[in-house]
Amino acid sequence: MRFNNIQVLRLVAAVAVVVYHLGHYAQHTFGTTAFPAELLCAGNWMSFPVPLFFAVSGFVLTQAAAGGSAGRFLWGRALRLYPGYWVAVLLVMGLMWFTVWPPEYRRYVRPENLSWFLLPSEPGTEIYPLGVEWTLVYETALYLWVAATVALFGARRGLPVCAAVWAVLLLAKAAVWPDYAAVQLPRWSEVPFSVVNLSFVLGVLVYQVRDRGRRWRWPVLLATAAWLATVPPRTNSLEGQWLAFAPAAAALVWLAVQLPQLASTNRLVRWGEYSYGVYLLHAPAMMGTFFLLMWGGWLADSSAAVLLAGVVALAAGFGYGRLECALYARVRPLAKVNPAAVLRRARLALKPKGASRVP
Repeated sequence: MRFNNIQVLRLVAAVAVVVYHLGHYAQHTFGTTAFPAELLCAGNWMSFPVPLFFAVSGFVLTQAAAGGSAGRFLWGRALRLYPGYWVAVLLVMGLMWFTVWPPEYRRYVRPENLSWFLLPSEPGTEIYPLGVEWTLVYETALYLWVAATVALFGARRGLPVCAAVWAVLLLAKAAVWPDYAAVQLPRWSEVPFSVVNLSFVLGVLVYQVRDRGRRWRWPVLLATAAWLATVPPRTNSLEGQWLAFAPAAAALVWLAVQLPQLASTNRLVRWGEYSYGVYLLHAPAMMGTFFLLMWGGWLADSSAAVLLAGVVALAAGFGYGRLECALYARVRPLAKVNPAAVLRRARLALKPKGASRVP
């Protein structure tokens, strides 16, 4: 079944990330506190969109893993993640090299320094030019976790059981070892202990109850609103915010599934499909706008500059989102190809014709 309402959640989360980053870069790149820069970063709501993304991801990846092998799952996720990411990185790197970006970007944003496969690494060893790759590093690690769990224990029972165990361990870690591994760019050894993953594993569990409890959707909605209004504002650490937002994010995913699904032709659903492109390109688009204004001496310390950067970020993001969707539509049929079989055929094709087997 296709859950189109999930696309609306993605759209809301992507736009919320754009709004927060607009306030952040307006202050820290353009150096202005003109309205609405400070307002856009007010409160700890800024931490909520990413947990929502991860809860959605847990739900979607569980659905994607059902009924298939671990290898096919990983191959399908690679086709979804990497082509759009690689094109975005190349576009942004070109802008950094050949437009008005400061010279230091040309010095360190080079192909050999970039994280092409978004795997956890030692801090300071790789460059992330899009400004949002840290979430994709976690996402890639979670792909590997799902694949390993499916391979070892199966998708139907293994995923929910392992997700529940992991959720308990994360809560225990937060109580016994607070703030450990609460980092944006984790090492491999830190990934299992980061509470960033709590939203994801709760999303996995939500998939198990996707068709249950529909009559409770309105009480759950009220409880979620009350939770968001009272619990997160009382937290005083990044880890505390992640812990507070995770159950609310999972509840919103469950609610999106329980409500009547929007049609695939609905504009919100279509825009939600562009959210990955928006997420990838919005930060470089607004930073490039601010650098251009600074280079020309235009709209200094003004609200107009902030609003212009926001419009450019959304326009470039949704424009690239359409391009990324078209690109994925082209490569998606490759998901039916068996990578192992392709490698075997390639190995046989490269084998010397006169080679013989050793008895």
